[in-house]
Amino acid sequence: MAGRVTATGAGYFYIDDGAACDDGSGMVGVRVLSGSFTVPPIGSRIAVTAISSTYSYGGNLSRALLLPSQENVQILK
Repeated sequence: MAGRVTATGAGYFYIDDGAACDDGSGMVGVRVLSGSFTVPPIGSRIAVTAISSTYSYGGNLSRALLLPSQENVQILK
C-alpha cells in the first residue's frame, strides 16, 4: 500500500491512499501496526509491504496492516 502518513502513535501509524478509510478513531486511513519499529513522520509519502490483519477499536473489528520488519517501509519522494 502506498500513501501519506496521516497520524502516528506508540506502535502504530495511519496511511491514507486517498480512499479516506474511517475506523471510527477519528484518524484517516488504514492503521499500520508497527510494534517497536520506527514510525515515519506525519505527512511522509511511503509505501509499505505488510500483512493484512484486523484490530479491535471501540468493540468493532477494523482493518489493519501488520508490519513484519522496518525494511518493509519505503519513503517515497
